[in-house]
Amino acid sequence: MSPETHVKSKLPPLTPPGFFEGESRFEGFLQDLFGRVRRSYYGRAFGRIEGNKLHLEEHLTFTDGEKEDRHWLFTPALKGWNASAEGIIGDAEILPINDDEMRWRYKMEITVAGRKIGFHFEDVFIRITPSRLVAHTTMRKFGITWARLTSIYDQL
Repeated sequence: MSPETHVKSKLPPLTPPGFFEGESRFEGFLQDLFGRVRRSYYGRAFGRIEGNKLHLEEHLTFTDGEKEDRHWLFTPALKGWNASAEGIIGDAEILPINDDEMRWRYKMEITVAGRKIGFHFEDVFIRITPSRLVAHTTMRKFGITWARLTSIYDQL
């Protein structure tokens, strides 16, 4: 899709339950601070709404065989959404940027060389079609960008 063909959608504003209810799949890659691709991954997510909350089960497989499962719980907040999950320190804050974009900010522990280290994450999700998102993630520690992730999510 060229930039000139992307027109502001007439869809409801992008929110976690608005996109992640039901089943979705994703794939992507991780680049180190020098821009080298270090890992790639794929997975599925299953979201269900209970009352005003979204439960999201995320199953991630890295192409080197490592697997991660994470259960997110999203709750409405004053200006957006909050989310919690194992490995997340405190709550993630999800805020709209515009009707087709949302920003997630959180701190998460990652195991590096056998040690758990807290990194600050910022994910920017961009809706490019009604059923597809692209996410750009920045991983920082001490104000330095250590890694960037690019992911594509498709609703099934």
